[in-house]
Amino acid sequence: MNLTKTERRNFSLIVANGAIFFGAGALFGGNTVLPAFIMHLSGSAILIGAVSAMMPIGWLWPQFLVAAGIEYAPKKMLYYTLGAIGRTGSGVALCACVWWFADDRPYLLAWLLLAGFFAMWSSGGIGAISFMDIVTKAIPEESRARLFAWRNVLGGLLAIGAGWVVKWVLSDSSGFSLMSGYLLLLGTTVSLWAVAMAIFIAVKEPVESINNGKQLLRESLKRGPRLLKHDPDYRILLLGSLSMALTVMVLPFFVPYLIERVGMETSWIGTIGAVTAALNVVGFAVWVRWSERRGNRTLIVRAARIVALAPALACMAVWGPTWSVFGVDGRVILLVMGMMIAGAAARGAYLGRMTYVMEIAPAGIRATYFGFMNSMGLIPATVPIVAGIAVETVGYNLIFGVAMLFGLISSFIYQRLSLPDEREQIEQILKKHI
Repeated sequence: MNLTKTERRNFSLIVANGAIFFGAGALFGGNTVLPAFIMHLSGSAILIGAVSAMMPIGWLWPQFLVAAGIEYAPKKMLYYTLGAIGRTGSGVALCACVWWFADDRPYLLAWLLLAGFFAMWSSGGIGAISFMDIVTKAIPEESRARLFAWRNVLGGLLAIGAGWVVKWVLSDSSGFSLMSGYLLLLGTTVSLWAVAMAIFIAVKEPVESINNGKQLLRESLKRGPRLLKHDPDYRILLLGSLSMALTVMVLPFFVPYLIERVGMETSWIGTIGAVTAALNVVGFAVWVRWSERRGNRTLIVRAARIVALAPALACMAVWGPTWSVFGVDGRVILLVMGMMIAGAAARGAYLGRMTYVMEIAPAGIRATYFGFMNSMGLIPATVPIVAGIAVETVGYNLIFGVAMLFGLISSFIYQRLSLPDEREQIEQILKKHI
């Protein structure tokens, strides 16, 4: 990497931020620990889906409004800092709720978690646009894929260790009650996230001079739909995101299925998290190689195809014959394989989409590109709620089959994306209308 001293410093800080953030997140994983926690509190698939949805919904809804307000701000770290303060405060409040209500009023706590995670991730959404804009300015284009790879690889290594911590904390040998174990994992996650955000705040943000004046919110609200109208790749990304959301909507229900239907011990979710994290480390090396050698469009398409394997394996688990290997139920093997594959591939798809948007978004309206796309993501973000209702009403079998169908559709949608060097005509149209 041919980086300046400041760029190297920023590169290291951003990598450390991501590594700690991803590693700590494995202590209270959205597809492992959190669904198990909600299941033990309420036993409701609808609440499992709702809490899983509150995280992306909270993350996404503020972003377009924030983008409208900061589009032409030369420096955006202040907005990230405000989001970090809000996220840490919400996390502390969540821990307090678990402390007070876990043993005596578990169903109330499940609903409080719904509200608390929404508040926490809404605060994160406030800082998300600032984060992407700062990274785009601070790190040269040719180094970004490697930046996100290092964040994920180091975070994955930490997540492997976090998985074994989860297994010990939730096991009988730890000496913690089940609810005390969940509180310890949540409190540690919140604390480490606060450290990670403080590290990012230390990044030296370059000043970007944009002489377009201040954008009014109403103009920003008009600009987003115009992007959809005049940029076909933008439409394809949004449609593909919806289809992929319908593919991965089943992931929060794998662990509850294994605990309820198969009788898997709760502590084993730590092992699942550790093995999944290990695969993520290996997978990300492949994603970066594809991104650098074949481009981000190819990465998105291939990752979408691999994600589709998760619901296919789930269908084999619930529809196929009963079998075992060395005493391990075959359904456990298939569903854990599905979680591992989908987790690794979904990260690859995320890396591809994120760096693809960085490539195609003009500097003057970059925040609108990220903000409007993420806000439109509110639609697919509600899918886990629908999935939870479906599980309660028609059971796991049908919802796994529907997810498999949309897995096949996703890759066909993403194949229509343009290569960045094929967008000259689109960029000319955007200059006239945006």
